[in-house]
Amino acid sequence: MHRDGDPLLVTWLRDLPPAVINRLWAGYLAVTAAAFVLAAVAGAGLQTGFGAILGLAGAGAIVVGVFLFDPRPRRPWWLLAAGQMFFALGDVVAGIMHSPLGATTFPSIPELLYLAAYPIVTLGFALLVVRRPLGAGWAVLLDGGILTAGLALLVWVAFADPILIDPHLKYLDRTVEIVFLLCDIALIGVATCLLLGSETRTPAIRLFVLSVLAMLVGDGLTGPGTVSANSPVAMLLLFAQYGLWGAAALHPSMASPAMLNVDRSRRMTPVRLATLVAGGLAAPAVLAFQGFFHAHVDFLAISLGGTLIVILAITSMANMVQEQTVAASKQLILEERFRQTSETLKAILDSSPLPIVVVDRHRRVLFWSRASEQLFGYTAAEVMGQRSPIVPPDQSSEGKALMPRVLAGASIIEQELPSHTKDGRPLNVRAHFAPIADETGRILGAISLMEDTSELDRPQAELFEARKL
Repeated sequence: MHRDGDPLLVTWLRDLPPAVINRLWAGYLAVTAAAFVLAAVAGAGLQTGFGAILGLAGAGAIVVGVFLFDPRPRRPWWLLAAGQMFFALGDVVAGIMHSPLGATTFPSIPELLYLAAYPIVTLGFALLVVRRPLGAGWAVLLDGGILTAGLALLVWVAFADPILIDPHLKYLDRTVEIVFLLCDIALIGVATCLLLGSETRTPAIRLFVLSVLAMLVGDGLTGPGTVSANSPVAMLLLFAQYGLWGAAALHPSMASPAMLNVDRSRRMTPVRLATLVAGGLAAPAVLAFQGFFHAHVDFLAISLGGTLIVILAITSMANMVQEQTVAASKQLILEERFRQTSETLKAILDSSPLPIVVVDRHRRVLFWSRASEQLFGYTAAEVMGQRSPIVPPDQSSEGKALMPRVLAGASIIEQELPSHTKDGRPLNVRAHFAPIADETGRILGAISLMEDTSELDRPQAELFEARKL
């Protein structure tokens, strides 16, 4: 289907069979996997060119995915495409300058382009969090903050401390390295918040998170003193980022937002508790590791990081207690309203001069009105939860078939039934039956309204006997 303003490529793709459109992401992954193999055998001289091609293709894939699947809102995806474009431009410039990514001139123009890409990508992921239906969720932000603070402490001690104490690095080099680490930490934070608290983690979101993970692992393998990848493994990990990025944008689920999970009963899961405990143990674990191996102990980072984690954990627990208190209050209000409604309905039914009986699907009595007590002699306490005594066990086959018909969904009007009271006195009743169903149509039970016709039938019986004489 053609839409005004759509690129020709998007129009052509939209005319493809749905089965093909739904598999575009898999085809893109296959093509990029082949490119990874070519990059691996091409050597360091051509890896930069392959990286540029894959980066530009990833940015183009996001643009195609936005037009093809029309996600709402679009702004986060445009930011992700722009960030991907900056990453790709960094590779292009590096190739034009005939400078490998491990260049001695630092910071170079490619590094500056990479630095520009980070805040754009982080902002795109952040908008996916705050713009999703029902919002970001205060509890999700707190939990994400705890995990991010724990990971940030580990990253800082593992990477920032060696950079800060390296005497061979200039002040500008050291500053740019630290800025890269801070960008990585910010990206970890927004990706964590995107995953935490999501009711549904779509394949597109999973692919994006995997691409971010590949990029972060690649950065971690570069070592201090250089920003860009200088090892084949790190280079291929960064290429994997481009492939997963484009595949995520071409997956149909990219149009489905990551819905916030508002089910409070699922918040205290074992996985969530284990994750929060791991984040809370980051500071003591780092301190124990550095003390055991007699390494340099960064007391400032450990104290600040540990304090932040404790503050976030206390705030998260307070928020959880408040949520549980509010939920309990709402539950009490609902239960009180239900009780009042039940009492009102019971009073209405009890005020009826005609007997009213309600039974469940197993014909057990759920309600027995005062008029029923007066007519049949059974108190409500005697029959509640028991089989209804309206139709005696010795009743005819026609009488025994009444309730099955009603519970099957039939309404019966003015059915004459012989019955008897608790003390055995025979009764003639005219009964009206109707099924009780929920909003889905499932039968829950039946209600019956009766009237005693014994006095009305007696004169007719006497007249019949007189005529026989």
